[in-house]
Formats: sequence, C-alpha cells, structure tokens
Amino acid sequence: RSYCDAYGLSAAANNSYPTNIVVPLGPVDRMLANMRPTTRAIVRRADNLGATWPATRPWFDAYQALHEKASGRKTRPQQTFDLMYQWIVDGHAELLIAHPLDIPQLAGASLWICYGDGVYYASSAREPSLQREYLVGQFMVWSALQHFAAQGRKWLDLGYGHIDGNPDDVDRKKQESIIVFKRGFVRYTERYAGSNPALPA
Repeated sequence: RSYCDAYGLSAAANNSYPTNIVVPLGPVDRMLANMRPTTRAIVRRADNLGATWPATRPWFDAYQALHEKASGRKTRPQQTFDLMYQWIVDGHAELLIAHPLDIPQLAGASLWICYGDGVYYASSAREPSLQREYLVGQFMVWSALQHFAAQGRKWLDLGYGHIDGNPDDVDRKKQESIIVFKRGFVRYTERYAGSNPALPA
C-alpha cells in the first residue's frame, strides 16, 4: 500500500498475488497459537539448532555458496548477490544463520528485508545433507519471528501464496510445497497490507 500511495496508485485496485503475513509479531505464545498445529510441534522440536545474525561478508559468502549448492546452480547474477549484501551493510536487511548445536556446520541461511515496522522474507537455503535430521526451514522462520518481534517490528511477510502452471509441472509442485510451508505460520493470506484493519497502512 505504501508503494501505491507513493506513486499515486490505488491499493484497492492492486492486482498483486495474495501473500502470507504474520501479524502482529509477538508475544511468543500468540505467534505459536497462530500456527498450524503440525508447524507448532515442529518448531518446538527444533531444539538442536541455534541461530546467529552476522553482518560480515564471509558469512554472506557462505550463504551464497549454500544457496548455489542447494539449487544446483547459480540462480542470480553476482551483481544481485552483491546488492543483497549491501542491503545488510546499510541496515536494510538481516542475515540469519542456522547451525546445529552438536556439529560445526552450516545448516541453513535466510535473508530478511526490513522496511519501516515490518519485515519481508527474501531468500533462504538449506544444507541438503542435513534436511532429514534438522528441521531447518521451520526453525529459521520461527527464529526470525522471535528476533524481529523483540525489535518491535509489527508484521512479517513470508511471501506469495499464489500457484500457477500445469498441475503436473515440477515447478508447480514445488510452489505448492512452499506455500503449504508458509501457511503453517499464518491463519490467513492478504492481497495487500491495507486490506485488513489489523495490518499497518
């Protein structure tokens, strides 16, 4: 909605895809209550992982390397990765590093964009060899919810809830899996932030 207001557009006419927004952030018991029961059980079991929020280039490079390893290829130009790191340097984004508590290895990493009193999920990657043993994806989102709630942020946007493509397409099945994962943390989806009086304008 802020974008629409800034450029003289109507939020009511916004045709963007629906998105999954966690609001409000905090307290912890309320965020847990808003989760799907299976997701809530998973985050409570992810006690074998720890989280840090580094802002140095070596950690960002480790995140980029993990992103390429998990994807099997470099999914975006180096210039884009450099810009993402600059967001961290300028205070517009934060990098979450997830690591097992019992072994010195990177289990996952995710990038979160900070804007005003809210946060947007940008990107993440998980170590393929650890996905069965460690509940990395749910742990990273839960860690981010707690981290940004402690900062006083009011909402967190996990991203789109739209599915397109042929039902048999591999990409569509991947989209469906991601959306089911995201919806485990929220009770509703929104097309834009201003569509619900509980959300910030």
